[in-house]
Amino acid sequence: MRSDTPEEPIDLTPEQRGRIDGLFARLAELEDHAVIGVPPGSDAVTIRRAYYQRVAEFHPDRFFRKELGEYRAKIDAISRRVTEAYEALSSRENQTSGERPADAAKPAPAPRPGPTPEQARQALRQQLDARRAQARRLADEAARAAAHGDRAGAAEAYRKAVALSPNDPALAAAYADARRAASAVASDAYSRQAEMEEQFGHWAEAARTWRRVTEERPSDGRAHERLATAILQAGGDAEEAARAAAKAVDLEPGEPRLRELLARARARRGGAGP
Repeated sequence: MRSDTPEEPIDLTPEQRGRIDGLFARLAELEDHAVIGVPPGSDAVTIRRAYYQRVAEFHPDRFFRKELGEYRAKIDAISRRVTEAYEALSSRENQTSGERPADAAKPAPAPRPGPTPEQARQALRQQLDARRAQARRLADEAARAAAHGDRAGAAEAYRKAVALSPNDPALAAAYADARRAASAVASDAYSRQAEMEEQFGHWAEAARTWRRVTEERPSDGRAHERLATAILQAGGDAEEAARAAAKAVDLEPGEPRLRELLARARARRGGAGP
């Protein structure tokens, strides 16, 4: 039985997913040097080099325009924690480093002790509590937006809340519901626009709009059918029309008109196909 909500695509390799999942799961328990990936007591050069390597691997800008799904929030959390760890390690290194006095016999001042592991864990817990509080405020904002019919605003507020508290299953479920609601509103508007463009014979514009509908509703056989029809009417890419028609047939295999549409698209393409 075909699902109406297909699994969200993720533009990450299995190795990338594994590294993100592994580091994210241990963020709260790792000391700063372990987050950066250096041994305790490393010098500033080693810390800086390791930090740049972490940033190159986990900074959100590296994944610009990629479909990340639930991994977006994990990457954001890892990036923030890496930066916090680097700043903390750099601060400690600055406190214990510096130029030696001209008088070599004069002992260097004793370094100031850094926070104990328990203090570091407490600081992290405080940061996490602050993020959760902000996430709750955003969730309240999202609920108000939804109550006023602003589906897109609700989805955006929930997205920010999930980024702050990615392990909250209630927030994740609310975000998924809000995204579906916003997608439904957007796709309905696109459908009405495409139908009007068809009425006026603006087939190229209709094809572009139906394409957006299929992106929002990939399991909508009618949308794929209308996309294929609009492309053929506009004299567009017959290969794309054939793909859209084939998808419509796959979704509604019992409709003869869809098989006729697929045959026309393949004939326009110049090949009978399988």
